[in-house]
Amino acid sequence: MKKLLNWKVLVPVISLIILVCVGYYFYHQRLIEDELPRFENAIIDNEEINQYITSLSIFKDEKSTKKVNGYRINNYEVIGKVKDEFNNLSNDEKIVVMAKIKQTLDKEKDDGISNFNCGNKNICKFKNIKLLGEIGENKINSYEVSDIDLMEDDKINMEVMYDEDGKYNPQTVSFGDSLSVSSNSSSNSTPALTLEETGCTKNYGLLKTTGFIKNNSSTSYTFVKIKVTYKDEIGNIIDTDWGYAVDSEPLYPNERKSYEILTKDNEQIKKCHQKITNEY
Repeated sequence: MKKLLNWKVLVPVISLIILVCVGYYFYHQRLIEDELPRFENAIIDNEEINQYITSLSIFKDEKSTKKVNGYRINNYEVIGKVKDEFNNLSNDEKIVVMAKIKQTLDKEKDDGISNFNCGNKNICKFKNIKLLGEIGENKINSYEVSDIDLMEDDKINMEVMYDEDGKYNPQTVSFGDSLSVSSNSSSNSTPALTLEETGCTKNYGLLKTTGFIKNNSSTSYTFVKIKVTYKDEIGNIIDTDWGYAVDSEPLYPNERKSYEILTKDNEQIKKCHQKITNEY
């Protein structure tokens, strides 16, 4: 009878302890978005930006959320509505406004890291800036800059739905090397991240893709992905693969790091091409 009583007491206690531990684990791993209003306010309060924008919010791109090496990678989009004054700017001037938004986000981030603080085991990054504006009856133009975490301020490409004459003409426009939106901008326009000494070799039924990734910027980067495309002699794509050149350990400014990707060999493969990508 005593043993039965003891079990009747122990089972609820053990269950409670398990529930508390599980609850603590999920609470400790939760996504924290408390910082987002600070970024939104910093953009809206910037006089060089708010003269062109009526409203702005930051949203998480749920479709691109992935788990990698125990970390949850969360990508965020900055979406705003613009005034007529923005629509009347040239594409070059619009790109300058986009660059100002990116600079404001970079300035607010902690310790120069490419991601911002959003909780334990969470990596949060700003990926896209999208501005929407009415340009006529039933016409909404979209101005979008993608992959801003891998883009230098003086080398920004902007996707536009309508051209400067108001005609539907989806295109990608860029200011080019002459764009200067910061006193620190360089006319050289060296990419933030570059691949060096890349190569592919075959051995024991495997393709070994190797190289070094170099950080040329003043920002530290995490979870940088390399995509490899394998082709035959005439350029047909036979296979693709990917791997992380940089994982959760940041690649700091001016640092260089080696990487290696192993893929099953195919006798048709004669060439390989490597590039930094944000595809998930």
